[in-house]
Amino acid sequence: MGVMEMFFPEMMEAEHLREISSTLKTSNFRARRNNVATADKIASLAMDMESLSLILCALVSKLVEDGVVTREELIEKIDTLDVLDGRRNGRLNAKIARGAIGVKAPVPKKSPLTALKKRKHVSKIPKPKHR
Repeated sequence: MGVMEMFFPEMMEAEHLREISSTLKTSNFRARRNNVATADKIASLAMDMESLSLILCALVSKLVEDGVVTREELIEKIDTLDVLDGRRNGRLNAKIARGAIGVKAPVPKKSPLTALKKRKHVSKIPKPKHR
């Protein structure tokens, strides 16, 4: 126990509470910022999905109109592909879908955030070399 804590416990307790408050404010700010970023990402993905739905609808309609494929053939193919992941649920895992058509998965871009996280774990003090 320090001298300040011994003679001024209320003052030291108040200082400790200020530190806790400051930490909580920082945490809350980060949480709000992350929530906004997540909401923005979800909105962006929803827009992408709607755009892709429109493109897919146009492609299927054009293929059917031109007589390249019938709607029944498309439905049959969808049913065949739907069970590739072991479940008939109207969805297909992207990795399995890529495999079905022979396309490799894209290489993810490294975000600046990932680089910063890696740097935090690197020691700033070089370790001595043993001879």
